[in-house]
Amino acid sequence: MQNDILYILGNGFDIHHGIKSRYSDFKEYIKLIDCDVADSIEKYLMISENWNNLESALSSVDVDTLIDDAMQYLASYSDENWSDSGHHSFQIEVERYTDSLSSELKRHLLNWVLELRIPTQKKIKVISPSAFFLSFNYTDTLNKIYDVPCERILHIHGKAINKDSELVLGHDWSSSKTYTENANIQFDEDWDTRVMEGYGIVDDYFKKTFKPAQDLINDNELFFKKLNSIRHIYVLGHSISEVDIKYFANIVNNIDKQSVQWHLSYYDAEDKHSHLSALIYLGIKENLIHISHIDCFS
Repeated sequence: MQNDILYILGNGFDIHHGIKSRYSDFKEYIKLIDCDVADSIEKYLMISENWNNLESALSSVDVDTLIDDAMQYLASYSDENWSDSGHHSFQIEVERYTDSLSSELKRHLLNWVLELRIPTQKKIKVISPSAFFLSFNYTDTLNKIYDVPCERILHIHGKAINKDSELVLGHDWSSSKTYTENANIQFDEDWDTRVMEGYGIVDDYFKKTFKPAQDLINDNELFFKKLNSIRHIYVLGHSISEVDIKYFANIVNNIDKQSVQWHLSYYDAEDKHSHLSALIYLGIKENLIHISHIDCFS
């Protein structure tokens, strides 16, 4: 058993194997099956053209536009066409918009992952099935291609097995305050209670789409504690981005950071600097970091 090796896998690992798992692929998928959700994403999130910042964008909702769009369903109590049945129309619209960015988005994500075609050809020669694996991917690529036992893999954000699988998708923005408190929205007796309830729904959205990295780390404490024997870490296809930095910080805290050798892959030349900077920020000495194009691991 090679208990001294840890592989950390990101989406670039799947992409390297020819799996169409880019967020740009997900964008095309969702535009075909649910244009309403796709429109909500592009209208209310600060999303890049290829959606590669989807997770972080979930924390950047254009709440003003969302609320304004729902206002057309906020009928005046003095309107001659007013009826009690319309009392919750505004809130229902706000919830419909936020659901499209949370529960509906996750439902489509799961269905999309389940439909991804996993090839059979091995592409990475350095993979040892008996090592430890921390995968940020939802796919079963390691099982199908490299025959890695499930017990050797921690799918930290969940694994798409069937329609009931629970996947973690979200942002890392957290605050002791709600959105309305951060936006300094002051409610008083002049506010329409329906609008206040609408902002409450927005607050709930941010709670639902927050990725509880520390909770996931705590839930999998046993896995991370086992890493004290690690001597080599391979980071394959992961950007070491801010949204996942807490996981890497926890790994560093559970290894001998003065001696463990880090082997990082990159696709684009500009990624080399960001990868290196992230690890140095976490306290890893530069002489312990080895960066190569992912083709060099094949």
